[in-house]
Amino acid sequence: MWHETNPQADFIRAQQQFTAVIRDPQQAPWPQEIERSRMQIYTELFFNNFNDFLASQFPVLHEVITEPVWEALVRRFMRLHHCQTPIFAEIGREFIAFLQSEDFLDSALARQLPDFVLELAEYERLELVLATDMTTINWPKWQDEAYPDDALLQSQITPSPVSRLGIFRYPVQNISADFQPQGEDWGADKAPQYLLLYRDRQHELHFVSLTAVSAMLYQQLLQTPGQCLQDHLFELAKQLQISDQNGFIQSGLAIARQWCKDDVVYIFRGEKND
Repeated sequence: MWHETNPQADFIRAQQQFTAVIRDPQQAPWPQEIERSRMQIYTELFFNNFNDFLASQFPVLHEVITEPVWEALVRRFMRLHHCQTPIFAEIGREFIAFLQSEDFLDSALARQLPDFVLELAEYERLELVLATDMTTINWPKWQDEAYPDDALLQSQITPSPVSRLGIFRYPVQNISADFQPQGEDWGADKAPQYLLLYRDRQHELHFVSLTAVSAMLYQQLLQTPGQCLQDHLFELAKQLQISDQNGFIQSGLAIARQWCKDDVVYIFRGEKND
């Protein structure tokens, strides 16, 4: 009996079979039309490139995990995670989504990893995002004498587009092959630490630890633009039920002034920052 062929459907099936083997060469059926030695080259090249790319995006994470566990982690990510973007540079974000997924967290492989893995990955991702952001700092360099306290209080202060606030329970900035926090002193019961990551006008990355109050100020500047610094500080003092408002305002001024010096924030004058 004659059967009508559908070249497009055949091509799609061939693609699906090919990519299934790339993702999972141990379990997926290999295509009969391609020599096994040639297919082996494809699978090895793809895995090695993928592995190297993830290791370059998460160098400390790669360093603190044993190589067999790391390779199993990469292989499981390739096999089971369906990326939501075709952009190769976004693989790091997809990898974090994979680490957060319920299927992975319930797996035996997840139980072989240190508890700090997710937070470390998120921290390294923040560093990479700031390092590769194409934004150029084009606002004027801070001059203290241009903004006495009264002028600074009436200014609209805007966080730099190359700054981020991270909230962690592990000292992610200190984790290395020689220091891996474990046990009851860390984790869910640990008070959160607030890390402000930013890139200055010399394109150097920095991080600084914030108090819970200074972290609230940064978030408020980010979430409610358009208010002057004084209004932000009065609102924050009200939220925290601060009795010594004058002292609180002076502390807030000192923090804002230092952030301006460090390029963490800038005075908004209506110009567009590219």
